Amino acid sequence: MENIPDLSSKQWVTGIKQTQRALEKGLLQKVYIAQDVESKVIEPLLTLCKENNIPVEEVLDSMTLGKACKIAVKAAAAGILT
Repeated sequence: MENIPDLSSKQWVTGIKQTQRALEKGLLQKVYIAQDVESKVIEPLLTLCKENNIPVEEVLDSMTLGKACKIAVKAAAAGILT
């Protein structure tokens, strides 16, 4: 994905664990995943997204995703809250 939307104006969660918890509670409408994250780390989250019919969009890298969320660190995953 080249142009990730500005996520700072939306309510979101960042990080694999927080995104996974929100997904398990049914609070997400979309998930963003950084392409530079190891598949073994991200696979459980991707499986949950598939099971819950949540769309997943890939982002070039974790730094790009972090910037989109307006945080000063990398983000492996982010989820848009419903």
